[in-house]
Amino acid sequence: MVDLPHDARIRWLLVRLARLHEGGAEPVAGLVQPDQRFFPDHVAGDPKGLQRLVRRVMKHAGLTDVPLQVQVTMGEEEGGGGSCSSGACSAPIPKSAPSRRIVEHGDGYVLTLQQGELRHPVVLTTVLARAAADIFLREAELYEQFEPAERTLAIELGAVMLGFGVLIANGSYLYSKSCGGVNVTSVTTLPVDEVTFALAVFGALHGVSKGEARRHLETTPRAHFDLAATWAESNKKVVALVGSDRAAIEAGSYSLNEARGLLSRLFGIGKAKSATAPADAELEAVAADLRKAKKRSAADTKRAARMASLREMVDESLDSA
Repeated sequence: MVDLPHDARIRWLLVRLARLHEGGAEPVAGLVQPDQRFFPDHVAGDPKGLQRLVRRVMKHAGLTDVPLQVQVTMGEEEGGGGSCSSGACSAPIPKSAPSRRIVEHGDGYVLTLQQGELRHPVVLTTVLARAAADIFLREAELYEQFEPAERTLAIELGAVMLGFGVLIANGSYLYSKSCGGVNVTSVTTLPVDEVTFALAVFGALHGVSKGEARRHLETTPRAHFDLAATWAESNKKVVALVGSDRAAIEAGSYSLNEARGLLSRLFGIGKAKSATAPADAELEAVAADLRKAKKRSAADTKRAARMASLREMVDESLDSA
């Protein structure tokens, strides 16, 4: 079932997103997509190809000046996948992440990847996006804004705010096949509904269209994102506060509207108390549509009158013949 996080969790997410935004977590490269525009290099698993990919992710995060070394270790992987003679099995997904993914080293960092992660593109790009966000939070000294127990969640929200939301969303819900059947897993701590909610807030803050944001989302993340985007459209003022008034978000000085479309908000459909006032732009769009409809109606009336006059002339000519 596709649903939004509950209201208390939405407020929790908004506070963390506001902290990240105020701390400078903004997209350097816009919304990063898993396509040729952002990842033009083929990664064959060789060290040079991996280094190119890592550098590209760091560039998208605005961290090209941070020294980063990469090491690859063996790790436990999920059973099944990658070995079926039919070729229908997906690449195996590592069971667990390294205990210390990012370690400070001199004036830079060391990133540890597992061999199995290199064989799964969605897993690898999710891991690299999270690693870039981890480094950003360290460099920007933003970890002090979060409780120790929620720092892993802050990494993923930070990745979304840096522009990696599509990559994180796809990594939050991995559908795969193996000899044992269908398997659904995740390489994120945040569930898919919370990642896509954060992505919708990001899109609203930075003017990313819904179509662009959902273009490369997998089926389940896309369904969750569609609902979250409707929520963001119904709560424009609250989303704006995330980007402009962290104190108001922290204090909870706002009310939340249901995720409803324009007509529902205009006429109060699905809400017992009152309708939510739509934005001026939405009202203008509706007015423009009504003006067009009125013009079409007037044109149709004139056309009908001309046709009636022509029929009358034809009838008269026939009668006099």
